[in-house]
Amino acid sequence: MSGMLENLSQKISSQVENTDKNVLMYGMVSLLGFIAAYSVLAVFSYLLNIFAYAMIAAVSASVLRVFAGGSHATSQTRCVFIGTAVFLALGKGAQYLSLSDWAWLYSIIPGALGLGGITIIYRYAYATTHNKALGEYSHGRKLRLAAVALMAVWLAAVWVMVITVLLNSGERVFIISSALGVAWQLFSMTPAGYSVSNAADVLLQRVGVR
Repeated sequence: MSGMLENLSQKISSQVENTDKNVLMYGMVSLLGFIAAYSVLAVFSYLLNIFAYAMIAAVSASVLRVFAGGSHATSQTRCVFIGTAVFLALGKGAQYLSLSDWAWLYSIIPGALGLGGITIIYRYAYATTHNKALGEYSHGRKLRLAAVALMAVWLAAVWVMVITVLLNSGERVFIISSALGVAWQLFSMTPAGYSVSNAADVLLQRVGVR
């Protein structure tokens, strides 16, 4: 898959100036990989009857990742494998948890994620294209502030749902699924998250996933 994406991006980039080729190729590979990953996840989550749960978790994690970075595999194909497995598992977990009537799930857990998430973002968030802590350069500081603001908006939205109305099934699905997605993305920024990602990457390489 990685080779196919790179070949396609090279054909497109051949029409532009040399100075722009690397940027365009990186963007094209990232975009096409993103589409491939979500397509695979959509198919399998639909077959497992957890489409909404898995997709909400994946989108929540992806949006936060745009601003805060995080661990990833060393090839697009392995990223798809790992991401699909992770979000199918999170989707199944969200499906189970959203059926419960435990009120603390919908207020305490998002609150803990919000507070803990801000700490993790300030301490561990990295910009993938610079490999530097977000606070070490001006654009990175803006990304970090955007990530913190995003966490605050998500937390506010969840708490508005919790305190204003009796939660319906759709709101429960959103809160639990997005919370699990955010939790995974925060974990992926930490040293432990990088270790898990690297271990999964090595394992997939050993079994022949390119």
